[in-house]
Amino acid sequence: MIHIRAVSPTDVTPRLVESLGANGGVVNLVVLAGVARNPDGDSIQFDVITAEANRVIDELRRLELDQRGSIVIENVDTSISELAAQAEHREPTKANFSPIWEEAEARIRERGTYRPSWFALLAIAGIIGAVGILTNSQILIVGAMVVGPEYGAMISVSLGIDKRDGVPIKRGLNALIFGFLLAIVVTLLFSVLIRAVDLQHRGGPRRHRRRGVADRGESQHAHRSVRLGDHDSRRRPRRGDGAPGDARRSSGARSRVGLARSSRPLLVDVRREHRRVAVVAR
Repeated sequence: MIHIRAVSPTDVTPRLVESLGANGGVVNLVVLAGVARNPDGDSIQFDVITAEANRVIDELRRLELDQRGSIVIENVDTSISELAAQAEHREPTKANFSPIWEEAEARIRERGTYRPSWFALLAIAGIIGAVGILTNSQILIVGAMVVGPEYGAMISVSLGIDKRDGVPIKRGLNALIFGFLLAIVVTLLFSVLIRAVDLQHRGGPRRHRRRGVADRGESQHAHRSVRLGDHDSRRRPRRGDGAPGDARRSSGARSRVGLARSSRPLLVDVRREHRRVAVVAR
């Protein structure tokens, strides 16, 4: 529910009161004839449920109260009225949560003012994003998105396009262009300063380097084991064909030779892994 205070010209008041009285969503209607000054006219106050707010405001504009009088909209936090509750129950539930476009446009216009603090926040957001990239922190990246005030400028430009008003479009685009240029320059200077004083985070590369050294050691150990097994299998020659001991030794040698041959693909894979680890370590 919202509360509306309006100043109506005396010749418009009868039509306005008749229109408001016929609307079931309008309650607490008060008419004070001839008491308003600057602008002069009749003071009219009433409450209207959210579902009928846009329709009532359009009616006030149709009667030219926004040009010949004035319209003030206020939110009602608490209302103790059975009549208002019944009016809300008559409307669909989703209609009671519909946006009031006059309030939305007023907030967008308010965000369309670009003070020095607006540009400062955009530069700070750029610095936070740079720190998030240097430290590989997703939380800081999201924090930079939250701090950045560019969303208000984008909405202001969109509203200007919808209303075909060039002023907010021009102001919004200029603010976005110069603001992002400022953020880029400030972030670049910050990155140069970080590198100059050697404050860049190096935890990640060191861990990769240690892991690469460990993987290299494991691959060298496996390579030596495979070559050693191959060397032992080739060092024992075959002696004779008659003795049972020689047959057992020759069968053992053949099994070792087969094991060494079957391990050759493993040796190739180990060499490939060794080359890959070396490239990562560099």
